[in-house]
Amino acid sequence: MSNETDLLISLGPDTYVTKDRIQAVFSPENAAMKKMKTVADQERKVVNLTYGNETKSILLMDSGHVLLTMIEVEQLLKEYEKGKTV
Repeated sequence: MSNETDLLISLGPDTYVTKDRIQAVFSPENAAMKKMKTVADQERKVVNLTYGNETKSILLMDSGHVLLTMIEVEQLLKEYEKGKTV
């Protein structure tokens, strides 16, 4: 039986996202993601969770929201696969 915290991934100070809601993780340099981010911004669906730091990964959520994070793509993927919080 899994612990409730196994369902969450930390994206920064006191900021968590439910693992099951993540559809994809991208590098901020990904050209397709840059376009998607622009569209999401126009629809007011971009959430900046970098706390003033450089964007190191972009998460596409099942709701269509785009989350900008300060966590490296590789680190997010490792923690996602482990089923643990960052």
